[in-house]
Amino acid sequence: MTTIPSHSEDRQIAPISCSTHEDKIKRKIFILGCLTTVLINVDYGIIPASTTEMKEDLNLSQIDLGLLGSLAYAGLILGSLSGPMVFHRFSAKKIVLLAGLVKVLSLIIFPLSKNLGLLCFSRTTTGFSQVFFCIYFPVWADLYGKESKTKWLTYLQLAVPMGVFMGYGITALYVKFASWPLAFFTQIGFLVICISFFFCIDG
Repeated sequence: MTTIPSHSEDRQIAPISCSTHEDKIKRKIFILGCLTTVLINVDYGIIPASTTEMKEDLNLSQIDLGLLGSLAYAGLILGSLSGPMVFHRFSAKKIVLLAGLVKVLSLIIFPLSKNLGLLCFSRTTTGFSQVFFCIYFPVWADLYGKESKTKWLTYLQLAVPMGVFMGYGITALYVKFASWPLAFFTQIGFLVICISFFFCIDG
């Protein structure tokens, strides 16, 4: 004998379906956040892996290389100091999109310029813009991860050295078969794709 579900049963079933749909969306956003975290750290592997070639192509001294290596972390410090105020005043989506745009532009400048001032500006803004991803993604995972938040936070932490590792790997290949700037352009291309997906997310 077939029974027809009552209206009360429908009301009980609907929230479960909605919750499942929301969980799928959250997982997709988390995966996108992990991929973005990997990509924003790739340049930290590119530069050390191509030091010799970069020194010759950009006419840099050993002191210049040390300065460029340190300025990204100076940018991280400056961004960390301003991060709380920025997130307090503006929406998270706008901050992530703007930080992504600044990150991309700073990465474009580096392989295209031989001016030390522009190179220093590039590395400083690279570190500065990266802070907002470092702040937002772990906070988002903690808020929406529910029972998976510990695992999500672990994966986000893992994404940082994974990005550096990938930077070393792809640069080694490009240096051998092509040129080191292609490593930057590869990073830029994939990062633009990730930022474009964030633009399509509501809220």
